[in-house]
Amino acid sequence: MLLVVLSLLIIVLVLGGVLALVLHSRTSGNAPQATPTPALSASQLTATAQANLTATANANLTATAQANLTATASVIAANQNPYATGGTLVMLDPLTDNSRGFGWPQGTAADGACTFTTGGYQINSPKTQFYYYCLSTSNTYSNFTFEVQVRITKGDCGGLIFRADTNSGKLYLFEVCTDGSYNLYNYKDSSGNSSQLASASSPAIKSGLNQANVLAVTAQGTTLTLYVNRQKITSVTNNAYSQGQVGMVADSFNNPTGAVFSNARLWTF
Repeated sequence: MLLVVLSLLIIVLVLGGVLALVLHSRTSGNAPQATPTPALSASQLTATAQANLTATANANLTATAQANLTATASVIAANQNPYATGGTLVMLDPLTDNSRGFGWPQGTAADGACTFTTGGYQINSPKTQFYYYCLSTSNTYSNFTFEVQVRITKGDCGGLIFRADTNSGKLYLFEVCTDGSYNLYNYKDSSGNSSQLASASSPAIKSGLNQANVLAVTAQGTTLTLYVNRQKITSVTNNAYSQGQVGMVADSFNNPTGAVFSNARLWTF
């Protein structure tokens, strides 16, 4: 009896070991392997497609702009940088149409409009507590002087956008308002997250509607210097953004706002 029992135990142990090996082999072979699969999210795909489209458009626009700025000596002499020593003239645009090749957007949307008129480039911002801006798509700039004349036809404020990134909403905004005040903001995204870098009133600003004010900013490294009607009003230091696009803005702080811009000039260093 003892021999029989021992024999049965041995058979059971052998069969159990074989079954365990078979089960382990099947489980390991059928288990899904954790292989990483490259994936492109919707936001990345949009950014990539936009980058490719922008690169092609920029090549054509920049070529047109350069052709228009193959200026004669007299044109260059008549458009020296009045705000800083030196600088190469790279933008000279009356802002009456898009023929100069700087790729100003055109059209009307629910949030605002950018349109060419006989008087200049008009930006409308119909929503209060809101601003609407229009950027040149031809190039990005690092160290420069950017000058534009603004005339606020209704509402509150109008000004310049510089070192802007349209994808992220990061930009600097310099504006003057009909009450004779000015503001400089660092916008960190398109949701309105911002910090105010400068704000005051200045006698250099012509207050009221339909007053022509020539705005300019010189950006050199981390130093941002603001001018109104060729008078320096302030200078600040900020290292948030080092390069980007330039453009104009209508700020409807309390009232729907419209502003007309003309005679854009830009010099690079």
